[in-house]
Amino acid sequence: MSDQPWASGISEILKHGLSLLDKDTDTNRRLAMISIDNAVELMIKTYLGLPKRVVGFKISRKELSEINSGFPDLLDGLEKYGVGKLKGLNLGEIEWYHRLRNELYHNGNGLTVEREKVLVYSELAKLLFNNLFGYEIIHEPTNEEILGLFLRKMATLMSLAPIHMLPIYSQNGIVDKDVEKRIAKLYEIREKIVLGENGYGMLLNKKTIFEAEELIVFLDKNTIELKENLQEFETLTEQYLSLKIERTALEASLPALKEQMDRLKGRIDDLLNKNLLSCPLCGQPISEDHRAVVLLELQSEGRAIGDRYRANQQTIQALSSSIKHLETLTLRNPTDPT
Repeated sequence: MSDQPWASGISEILKHGLSLLDKDTDTNRRLAMISIDNAVELMIKTYLGLPKRVVGFKISRKELSEINSGFPDLLDGLEKYGVGKLKGLNLGEIEWYHRLRNELYHNGNGLTVEREKVLVYSELAKLLFNNLFGYEIIHEPTNEEILGLFLRKMATLMSLAPIHMLPIYSQNGIVDKDVEKRIAKLYEIREKIVLGENGYGMLLNKKTIFEAEELIVFLDKNTIELKENLQEFETLTEQYLSLKIERTALEASLPALKEQMDRLKGRIDDLLNKNLLSCPLCGQPISEDHRAVVLLELQSEGRAIGDRYRANQQTIQALSSSIKHLETLTLRNPTDPT
């Protein structure tokens, strides 16, 4: 996709921030961090404010004003409306870098920022720009190409194999334990880079990039199977939860039904023993004929409640059997009492 007019200004701001890193000084790093963060904020505001014909949604002026009131609100708005636009991104990481930028901006005298943190934020910003506007910002210092390449590869890998799904994929035979460990290791490397725990030069090399590429090729070939298994798992989980809710409701009904049956049985026993002098239904003095009619009514009501009680018990047993089966299919712990 070619450059879009509403994104050109943002592109220039981001490129300016990136260009400041070509000459590495404390001042340039601070200014680059501020410029990159300004570009991130502006690109989110611009995207959320685009016409419905461009983005497929429309935000009211009032809501847009509320969203634009602060950076956290912007991220909330992007999370709400930017469905499918956050591939390979963690908004919590972006918010962390924004806070770091605020420290530099408001307490800038004497403060500096590590070059690696600026580079990581720049790559996240370029990835967000590409996701929102559909084309890449081309400005990569040659000695930093490996960082950008790795983060882009990880964006693809994260979309194919979300970290929370790895155990499920492994247990279902979609990936073996070795592949699961290799993917988890790449997630760990990415987290360390983004959080600035170690210099990325110590973590990244050609072997790391090759590892990511190899896993992407493997996962890409199994994308259909992965999606089918994920969809099946979600469907089974929904069925599982629905059956548990239904069973819980039926179990909750049993004590009340039992209480009704006991109360009716007591009235029937009183009628049979002729202990009642007044009708339990209308309170009037009771004759033998009236007693017989009331007795039939109470016995009929008792049978209906008893039938319902027993039917609920049978349904609970059937639901429990289905739930146990679904627990196996969804890899839930069968010993879980819930």
